[in-house]
Parts: sequence; C-alpha cells; structure tokens
Amino acid sequence: MRQRAPAISRDRGHPDAARTCGRLKASLIPAFAAIALGGCGSTTSAPLAASVQGSPIGQSQLAHWVAVKRAEQAGSSNPESSSSAQLTQNALRFLITAQWLEKEAAAQGVSVAPSEVQDTYQRLLTGPSGQAFAASLKRRGLSSADELLVLRLGALAQKLRAKIASAHPGLSAAQIRGLLGAFIVAYRERWRQRTTCQPHYLIAECRNGPPLPSPGGAP
Repeated sequence: MRQRAPAISRDRGHPDAARTCGRLKASLIPAFAAIALGGCGSTTSAPLAASVQGSPIGQSQLAHWVAVKRAEQAGSSNPESSSSAQLTQNALRFLITAQWLEKEAAAQGVSVAPSEVQDTYQRLLTGPSGQAFAASLKRRGLSSADELLVLRLGALAQKLRAKIASAHPGLSAAQIRGLLGAFIVAYRERWRQRTTCQPHYLIAECRNGPPLPSPGGAP
C-alpha cells in the first residue's frame, strides 16, 4: 500500500494505501498518531524531525517512511520521479497529518478498535489478492505494524467524516462537501499551529514553515 497524507474520505478496505491513506475525491484533504505511530520507531530520546502537540516524530522514523516512498517510486509506472528532498517532505507530511488525524479523532470521540483494523488486515492477506498484497508490503519494506497504521488511519478518517456529516442531516452531497471543506480549512490551520519542525525539515504543515497552500477544490 502506498502512503499519502491521511484523508478523511479514504476507503479503509482497499489494498492500495494511495487510496486507503481516496475514492471520494471531492472531499480528499490532508487529514487529521501518537498511539499508532509509536509502533513505527519513534522514541523520546532519538533526534527529532518534528513534533505535534508534544508528540515526537523521530528522524529514524522519518527515514523509514522515506525509504518506503523511495521503494514505491521505484516500482511505479509514473515516469515522473521525486528528488530525495521531495520524498522526505512527502514522508514527513504523512507522519504529521497522521498525528493530526489521531489527535482530532480523539478530541471528537471517534475511535477504531484494534480488532477492527486487524480484521481488515487479515482479509487483505487471505483474500484473492492476498499473495500480491503480501509481496507488495515486503517489496516496499512495510511491516505489519506499518500497514496496520495505514488501515487504522483510513478507518479513523472514514468515521470522522461520517460523524461530521451525520451532525447535519438532510444536506445534499454538495452541501456536505462544502461543510467538510470548511471544517478542513479550520482543522488544518488549527493543527498546523500545534506542529513544530526542526530547521532542516520545514514544510507547510509546520507552524514555523511556509504557508499552507490554498485548499482549492480537492486538497
């Protein structure tokens, strides 16, 4: 599975993390992982790349996801390639927005049971494409903990989006998209203000980095 910045409209059961981490394109946005990311190598004593409201993102953790993205790029049919700096930025954006999602979901009372995520993972492994799925994880250096994280984020995003929409019954699909868009603009800026990056790791998601791009139609 490919990893993108988490989005609140992901399909949690799809075996491609680029889509697990966007079928509902109209509401695809950088989304809201201290608990889940703890399994990805972060430590309080390791050199930091960034922190979100006190939760660290370690340089070793970042390096792992950079390697994942480099392997994804090597196996992609897309002729365009990203520089090492771009891969680092993309990996850090994924880790930061994963923390945002975890923390926002907790604040909103949205949760996903570990058994739910594990069940999805097992279905992917034992389904018709299970062998290809397992081979893809191995090729890109993804552990089971990494994939469980991606699946967890997808499930949290889907539940959070559903909660926001259910609070406004009777709205049309277009109105729901507008509602979600407005929520996301405020959400991104709110969590950006709680995110600090080290000087060599500044991206738009950091309060001490460049401005966030305009969300436009489908951020």
